[in-house]
Amino acid sequence: MLRGTIVENSLKDKSILSKVQVLKTWKEGSWTLYDVQVDASTANEFGKYIDTGPWYVHFWDPAQDDVLVVFKDKNFQIKHSDRSTWKDAVAYGLSIGIPKEQLDFKTFSEFYTNVFGELPQRLKRCAAKNSDVDLWRKDYLSKLSNIQKYIFLACEQLQIIGVSYLKYHRDLTGYTSGELATEQGNIVARSFEKEARLCLETRF
Repeated sequence: MLRGTIVENSLKDKSILSKVQVLKTWKEGSWTLYDVQVDASTANEFGKYIDTGPWYVHFWDPAQDDVLVVFKDKNFQIKHSDRSTWKDAVAYGLSIGIPKEQLDFKTFSEFYTNVFGELPQRLKRCAAKNSDVDLWRKDYLSKLSNIQKYIFLACEQLQIIGVSYLKYHRDLTGYTSGELATEQGNIVARSFEKEARLCLETRF
């Protein structure tokens, strides 16, 4: 299943909303937006529901790097991490009047990576010298503690929570809404905290 955000104002045929799973609805000014989950076949056919004008929608697999960009008359497959693959999609979007800053193809995974990964990591680097880190991890209750130590540890916990959530969320996408509602399916018990710690050790 793929994830995406649909702007209701972009649709010429709103019946498509009955063919997707709406996870969240909210308003931004005069726009109504929907976070949705949709199967790949429906996502690929989405262009016929988009109205004429500077509109598009993009869908992504939370566990993969692949993004499907859908315009009214054309689809593009891109790699989110490789901006060289965005070139044709961006050029087409510009040609139909979409501002360049709106052709950013954001995903929730990117948001959580920034909030729970890069930002806390930068704060950790500001708060500590490399020589401090191992000492702080060994001595959480030191009477010689300082504010930098607690900034570092707070950021580390924020990262662990964020990475754990992403891994948990990606696991859930492997189950249908019916399986989750009836508590069916072979759910495997995992230690997301341990996986998150290993991920942080190898990535940052």
